[in-house]
Amino acid sequence: MARAVPMRPDIAWWIAVFSIGIAAGASGAGTSPTSCPETISTSDPTLQRSYADFKRSLELSPLVMHLGQPVSCAARADDGSIRLEYVSSKGAKVEAQHDPAIEFTEQRLNATGLSRKTAVALLQRTERWAFGDKGCSIAWQKSPIREAGPTPDSRELVYRGDVCNCQGRLVHMGNALTGLVFRSAC
Repeated sequence: MARAVPMRPDIAWWIAVFSIGIAAGASGAGTSPTSCPETISTSDPTLQRSYADFKRSLELSPLVMHLGQPVSCAARADDGSIRLEYVSSKGAKVEAQHDPAIEFTEQRLNATGLSRKTAVALLQRTERWAFGDKGCSIAWQKSPIREAGPTPDSRELVYRGDVCNCQGRLVHMGNALTGLVFRSAC
């Protein structure tokens, strides 16, 4: 008859922790959606709290959710503002900026293969995510205003709202839709 050998408590604890870690990793439960750091390099405790809140909120935004499971995240403080960048395994990217001092927030999705209808629907979901069911009064039914983009071959079609200077933008390079921007400054 085999005799039961008591397990040392310290070894049992490590086995339990290791087993939970494997189970969480296998199911995806309890894991961070990205490799975003928990803190950023700043000595300002208010900006550090703003970063934590912005990161947590942003990871639930329609634009970041559109990426699927991001494979990387970079975060930094930049002259009083917070910048985050999420990249998907397919190369799509969300760049986000938040400046708490002027209540400015911008999310920019760079991705190819989006139809105009899908892009506008994604911007509309982002508006409701940011401002609730009524949004920020962006006039989606009006024709967008055409503005020059940051490069000579780019242009942006801009939908504007009355609340917090909200904007939804469709970014084109040549004839291709290459990105979306949602921004507000309250």
